[in-house]
Amino acid sequence: MILAACFLCYYYAEDLNIVSLGDKEARSLGINASRLRTVLLAAGALITAVCVAIGGIIGFVGLIVPHMVRMLTGSDNKALIPLCGLTGGILLLTADTFGRSVGNIEIPVGVLTTLLGGPFFVYIFRMRNKTLG
Repeated sequence: MILAACFLCYYYAEDLNIVSLGDKEARSLGINASRLRTVLLAAGALITAVCVAIGGIIGFVGLIVPHMVRMLTGSDNKALIPLCGLTGGILLLTADTFGRSVGNIEIPVGVLTTLLGGPFFVYIFRMRNKTLG
């Protein structure tokens, strides 16, 4: 199910780039923005539901990774979608390895991603306020 939903997201990546320009521009290029949003929202919800059902709650990973990758690579969704999947996996693997190897206790991966996510969002909000102000 995850692979099918990921391929669906990747298939619509270029349309998503166009929709990011605005609904009027998308409509003029023949893209039904509301249907695209519905399809991608359903695919994202399916991916999230299956991942949480299998792996449990993993904190901020789904919120941190797209912002980090977008900062490093730009906003082309054709590249962003697979890179987010790869980067999210690497981040979770690193956090899990670190959580298992520190001290005598095992720190849950959700705790580590939350400790990373909080300061990261503070950084994003500060950067956004600097550019707006």
